[in-house]
Amino acid sequence: MWCVKRFLVAFAFAVSLIDAQATTSIDKKAYATKGVIELGGRADFSYSSEDRGGNLGRQSQGSLYLAPQLGYFFIPNFEVAVYPTVASVFSTTRSAETAYGALLAPAYILPFWRPFFPYAEALGGSLVSKESISLTWGAGLGLKILILDNALIKIGITYLRNDKRSRIDNNVFQIEDSLTLSTGFGIFF
Repeated sequence: MWCVKRFLVAFAFAVSLIDAQATTSIDKKAYATKGVIELGGRADFSYSSEDRGGNLGRQSQGSLYLAPQLGYFFIPNFEVAVYPTVASVFSTTRSAETAYGALLAPAYILPFWRPFFPYAEALGGSLVSKESISLTWGAGLGLKILILDNALIKIGITYLRNDKRSRIDNNVFQIEDSLTLSTGFGIFF
């Protein structure tokens, strides 16, 4: 009788192990499939410098965008992401300005080069600073590279246009165009 009990306990243990392994292999999702959630972030940086002759000297300007990411694949290869954003613009001719906001980014992921995933995305949203409110839009192209089973790095080029309006006087506006190198990371489940 004790042999039957031990056999049943061992059998139940083996079945539970096999079931646990089958469940984890079934629950593991491939990147860019429907229902996948991507968490990550990106950093975009640009810098330009201009030397002028005579007493005009040197002028430089740079921008830094830092943005965590929450993305969801509604259908295979189509992701919609939200980027809460901190943008800082600095130059030698004026003081630094930091803006906060969010960008919505629908993206299409090309699935045919696994573990490389080329992507194209559109970006749109608004950024608010102490002095201005801006409507921001743009596009990006790049490559997401799968480095682990559920982790990837991103590298790309992003074009952004900021249509900035003064918070004090609506007649004062400025348009900024930037082309930036975009790097980032992500995990998905």
